[in-house]
Amino acid sequence: MGFLSFYLPANAQIHKQIVPYQGITDPHIRIFENRAYLFAGHDMSYNAEDYQMPNWWVWSSEDLVNWTKEFELYPEDTYMGPMKSCWATDAAERNGKYYWYLSKKNEEVAVVVADQPQGPYVDVLKQPLLPKGMTDCHQYDPGVFIDDDPGKSPYLLFGETYHGQYHIAKLNDDMVSLAEAPRKIELIGQYRIEDKGFIFKRLGRYYLIFGETYAVAEDIYGPYFIGGKFYGNHNSVFRWHQQDYVVTANNKCHGCIHPFMRGSSIYYLHFRGDGAVYIDENGGYGVGAYDANRPRLEAENYFMADGVRKVNGIENDFYLSPLKDGGYAIFPNMAHLEHKSMLRMFVASNSRAGNNQIEIRADSPSGKLLNTVSVPFSWNKMTEIECSLPPLKGVNGLCFVFRGASYPAITFDAFSFSPEGHDIKTPQAHWDFTNGLQGWQHDRKPLVWKSGAILFSKASGSEMVSPLNIRTDLNQANLLTLRIKNNGGRARAKVAFSTVVDTLGKKQLQHWDAGAHQYIDLSPNSDWTDYVIDFSAHPLWKGKLNQLKISFEPVKKGGIALSDVMLWKKEDYQLAPLYADFQY
Repeated sequence: MGFLSFYLPANAQIHKQIVPYQGITDPHIRIFENRAYLFAGHDMSYNAEDYQMPNWWVWSSEDLVNWTKEFELYPEDTYMGPMKSCWATDAAERNGKYYWYLSKKNEEVAVVVADQPQGPYVDVLKQPLLPKGMTDCHQYDPGVFIDDDPGKSPYLLFGETYHGQYHIAKLNDDMVSLAEAPRKIELIGQYRIEDKGFIFKRLGRYYLIFGETYAVAEDIYGPYFIGGKFYGNHNSVFRWHQQDYVVTANNKCHGCIHPFMRGSSIYYLHFRGDGAVYIDENGGYGVGAYDANRPRLEAENYFMADGVRKVNGIENDFYLSPLKDGGYAIFPNMAHLEHKSMLRMFVASNSRAGNNQIEIRADSPSGKLLNTVSVPFSWNKMTEIECSLPPLKGVNGLCFVFRGASYPAITFDAFSFSPEGHDIKTPQAHWDFTNGLQGWQHDRKPLVWKSGAILFSKASGSEMVSPLNIRTDLNQANLLTLRIKNNGGRARAKVAFSTVVDTLGKKQLQHWDAGAHQYIDLSPNSDWTDYVIDFSAHPLWKGKLNQLKISFEPVKKGGIALSDVMLWKKEDYQLAPLYADFQY
């Protein structure tokens, strides 16, 4: 097919997650009734030694930022009975009903039905839609696709490439039975073996994504030609308000600090002129929310738009261009906006005629007019235009409205504010104990937790151990920080560590090498204090982290509290205080 793939390399810091620390994984987002619905699996424990997924759940959002849990479904509510293998899932709407397709481990696919997207969902078949042994592949990880043909033909994708191949079958209009025998999908080209496949369609071509690979076909049944590298794991794609997104289960570089207690994030998805995919990590900020302190905000990463198109420039450069007078793009939920007094826009005009302007409005196309700028002719050369802003107290976001312009009269690349700020810098890994112990233990027993901190007293012991198999890259994470409140006379703490010693996929064991530790002096009888340990020169601090152990010397009286354990890249830590309010 001649498709190439370009994408941002993984940025080794924590990225904004959908409802962090809840174990949301294998995510699929569908837009029903102009609201985003997340159908996902649920990892249950930071101390799990395998995938322990006891149920599925539905969350919803009107802005991709704030999420509400709507429904939980347990396998015992279906023919499956109790189990902890509730694997990947997907959903679709048809004829006013909602169909939710479920994996029984890697064996079968079931379906439940509801009258509204938030449930309740009922097992109408009381048996599998795809029973074990129906095909020669492992039948799990369903993906639903509704075509854009006159009949809106529905299809069910399932399978994996470890033991067999992906299969696809057309569904009947009832969505709970097959209209045909499943067909094996032919993949042409080199690819990594993966599970969870997902199909979407763009400009008449079908895209099959699986793991870090995507393939393209002219027909729903294939053959699919490998297009190149995709992104992440257990991906799905959705479109909302003329914007494309990919939602994915986090990999290790995005702050998932335990392989069996995962999280999920959303990224902007763009397409190059040749159809190649490009996933914009957006610096880890997530989607649907913006920060005016950032040195550059890309115009193509809007939340809502009408009458505009995204245009691919050189390689991974994208910009907006209006299709009509009055076309607009909205950037809501913008933090730190009230402190800005100047706006800079990077724009170009290809038209010598006409009065091409951009209105800057508060929140929406009909919101308060903040300023209007004229875009001078520059023949595709981006020009920086500045304009002043009135006081922005009470303004939630910005809307850019294009006047007197149609494609390709104006190209809008990016914008920023004055006074300037910095991009966020987040840790490589972070245990903040906001809502629990996050898998930390004392001598394989639970620790004492209260109000967002782990508590130690003379009676409770003085040692805490992290979950196993963290796998943070210690070449990047060379600073360890501890936030401690020392109500007693403890004057020293010891941090021991172990690194991964066997191959990926094997269970890691608890082990502590001689010399793999460092001490830190504490301030006795002190309020909350950040203590920093620089491991950059430690000879054993290299490779992938397996486990941490923090010990405090014994005392006769007084307690100690620990609220945060963070692993930082040294140069990133210098900017961390500037973004103390960033919620990832």
